[in-house]
Amino acid sequence: MKSILAFFCLWFSVSAWANQLESIRIWPSPDNTRIVLDMGSAPAYEYFMLNGPHRLVVDLKQTQGRVKFAAINNNSELITRIRSSKPPVPSSYRLVFELKSGVKPVVFPLAPAGDYGHRLVIDLPYADQSRAPQQVVRKAAPVGQKEIIIAIDPGHGGEDPGA
Repeated sequence: MKSILAFFCLWFSVSAWANQLESIRIWPSPDNTRIVLDMGSAPAYEYFMLNGPHRLVVDLKQTQGRVKFAAINNNSELITRIRSSKPPVPSSYRLVFELKSGVKPVVFPLAPAGDYGHRLVIDLPYADQSRAPQQVVRKAAPVGQKEIIIAIDPGHGGEDPGA
């Protein structure tokens, strides 16, 4: 009887946390800060912003996390601190990103590809777009001369360095 009870307790605890937050990666780019949450399976999530101070709160449903926040490489000038908080339901995991300013996050999941498993991507665009790449200035070629086009591929950020 005890072994049956233990089996059901284990089964219910495993099914309550069907997903795992494996790691958090942060990459600041010229126009935003990208946060990637590496997940064990497809994430079910909700998020919202808080002000005073500025925070992004992400609730990962039916998820547990074993992330060591001190080990996260945070070079973002926007994110001041990352921490967990009490989730709305016990089977969820709540992440809090403390920010220097308010943002309008863009959040989307990615299916496994290449060496990566399931991911939840969070882009935090900078309010000050002065870091964004400059617009291309195009001048007409002098009469009788051919126009030359020079293209530069700066890469796509993160693990993809471009050409």
